[in-house]
Amino acid sequence: MVKCMQIVCLMLGLLGSGEILAHKVKLFATGEGEIIKGYAYFVGGGPVVNSSVRVKTATGQLIGEVVTDGSGQFLYPKGEQPTYVFELVTIDGHRADYEVNFVKSKVSAESVPKSQEVISDVENEHRYCQEELGQLEQQIAELRAQLNGYEDKIRWHDVLGGIGYILGIMGIIGYLKRR
Repeated sequence: MVKCMQIVCLMLGLLGSGEILAHKVKLFATGEGEIIKGYAYFVGGGPVVNSSVRVKTATGQLIGEVVTDGSGQFLYPKGEQPTYVFELVTIDGHRADYEVNFVKSKVSAESVPKSQEVISDVENEHRYCQEELGQLEQQIAELRAQLNGYEDKIRWHDVLGGIGYILGIMGIIGYLKRR
């Protein structure tokens, strides 16, 4: 009877272990036009509200700071930096980083010969490429957010697999004790 109670307590403890991840914090950001949009959230929980997010360069130099709103979101104006590192540290010490990189266009209207037809064609092509790049950035941002969400989920088959693993080990231990 005592063994049965121990197993039940162990199972209940394992089922409640998802609470451990409730304080793991995640941060996500993406560039959209001239601003960088981001959000912070607790894995298995809600948004990180009214928390400070430090903005740094790739070398670690602090260049700004923003505060998350009521839904855990924040906005930061895009400047000339090719890389921004966002760092969130909550009041209780949980930490998350996220890096946003920007690719500069190698072709500009100024880099081609100054013929009116050529300028018009290059400007149209440049505008088209910028629009396409913006759409691709948006799609990539959505995929990153979706992938980030998948990484955070505790799936039932993972929980049941862990319980099966523990029961298997307990069975081996029981078998070895009876020998």
